Amino acid sequence: MEQIMQKYKRRTTQAQFKAAYGLYRKDMFAIRQAVPHIGLSDYRTYYETILLLEDGKSEDARERLQSIKKQWMRSTLLVY
Repeated sequence: MEQIMQKYKRRTTQAQFKAAYGLYRKDMFAIRQAVPHIGLSDYRTYYETILLLEDGKSEDARERLQSIKKQWMRSTLLVY
């Protein structure tokens, strides 16, 4: 992770990597910290939806899911 942070200096890019690594480790706190720094995109919506699902807010997550354009993200969240 240190090598990635040294290579990619943009805060938004680092936030995406931190969120992905947090998801890999099932560290919701790390995802919560990273999400506000991810630019408005499908990636931000994807991680926000994961957090909603973790919080038990499935109706809100379902609404958010509709705005994601990347099919692989939508499919992954439906399995989640």
